[in-house]
Amino acid sequence: MTTDRIAVDIKVPNQTRYLCLIGQIGENIAHTLRNYGGDRAELAYALNLVLTEAMANAIQHANEKDPAKEVHIEISIVDQVYVSDGHGVGIQKLNPGSSLIWGILEDQVILAEIIDLLCTAFPEHPRSAIATDCANTLQQFLENHLIKSAISLGEH
Repeated sequence: MTTDRIAVDIKVPNQTRYLCLIGQIGENIAHTLRNYGGDRAELAYALNLVLTEAMANAIQHANEKDPAKEVHIEISIVDQVYVSDGHGVGIQKLNPGSSLIWGILEDQVILAEIIDLLCTAFPEHPRSAIATDCANTLQQFLENHLIKSAISLGEH
């Protein structure tokens, strides 16, 4: 299995004319990730938006628009799973458990099927703990607009 290890560390003058550069870096990162299973165009848009907004805030608020100052941008992605919310507003980092559930959701499944798969994969963990973790994870996915409510969060 190949892994992604991307690290970008740059300093740019405290000027808004560099906003497009930072946005382009975000878009390029989105297109080079090997382990991203979502819509790359959506991710590129979201990374561009998040990075340019963060830099604009740093220029205006942290550096008080002082052109003599610099903005330090550090982007690091190492073996992580990220998904975007479909609106280009947010990017969510998934922990290992959420990543497993996200992978299972590639097929249309219900909560009971997810729990059964994870109980088979992790027999040392109590079914009740897996069920609770799955329900909580799916609820977070719903709240963050990562999935639609067609998935039943009913009995487990």
